[in-house]
Amino acid sequence: MLQIPASFVLEPDYYQVLQLEPEATKPEVEQAFKRQSSALNLDQRAGNARLENAETLLHLTSAFEVLSDPMQRSHYDIRRFSRAQLPLADEVQQLFKSGVQAYRQNRLDLALRFYKETVRLYPHRSLFRVHLAIAFAEKSWLTNAENELESALRLDPEDRFAKETVARLLFEYESFSREPREPLIKRMGTGLLDMMRTGPLGRGRKTDQLND
Repeated sequence: MLQIPASFVLEPDYYQVLQLEPEATKPEVEQAFKRQSSALNLDQRAGNARLENAETLLHLTSAFEVLSDPMQRSHYDIRRFSRAQLPLADEVQQLFKSGVQAYRQNRLDLALRFYKETVRLYPHRSLFRVHLAIAFAEKSWLTNAENELESALRLDPEDRFAKETVARLLFEYESFSREPREPLIKRMGTGLLDMMRTGPLGRGRKTDQLND
């Protein structure tokens, strides 16, 4: 059973508001909000009922804004469940395992299909974006790899796996790329490494160092 930190009890349970399990996929979040909000009647003449429906819609909208936004949901889940207990739907877990298996078999196109679908369902989970970035890098699609790694670091600035992947990919391309050095690799080196040092939101907050 997932344990909720005591410090979190004052923050609303947005999953409960939308009548969802924490493992819900992004399409399920969207469907739940649409279903519940459309059931409200804001045109009722009775003042109390109209006020209650408006208040309910406000709560639904607040929950939807957090759970439908990948960055907000990632930070919310980390606060609520901790990194060690992040909820995961069986469907998403199976897709991810299939992607890993295909990648190990060097079936990159198939691995990309599984990873992309995993990210579509769980755009808030940094782990899946890092694996997608690795597959993109194997195809030499460096811009795509950079975008996914940047997203992963924004979703979870303390994700050690994302940091290690950035360092490894930069080392490989720095060591083996043709001269002159590719402009994209320069941008990856300055941009992503700066995010790792100062945090993705430009707040100057220090993150863990790779060699910690």
